[in-house]
Amino acid sequence: MDAAICKNANEDSCALHYAARFGSPAVVQRLLTAGASRNATDENGQTAYEAAQARGDDEIIRVFRAPAPAADAGFFGDIKRFIFG
Repeated sequence: MDAAICKNANEDSCALHYAARFGSPAVVQRLLTAGASRNATDENGQTAYEAAQARGDDEIIRVFRAPAPAADAGFFGDIKRFIFG
């Protein structure tokens, strides 16, 4: 399991949470496509969607409300390089 994209619930904050908190809808979309779980919670029990709601970020909320994108397993390496350099 790679905590960077939050495939499981009850993780510390991960890339999806950070993207939702800091207003990056394109990154949220790409992480969801890479297989990040919409249900993963951070250390406070909050999902990334709830973080976007708390910010009032309508654009990111729309990304979460859209149908789940098809997973692109080949994209996982790109996400890791984006996050970790």
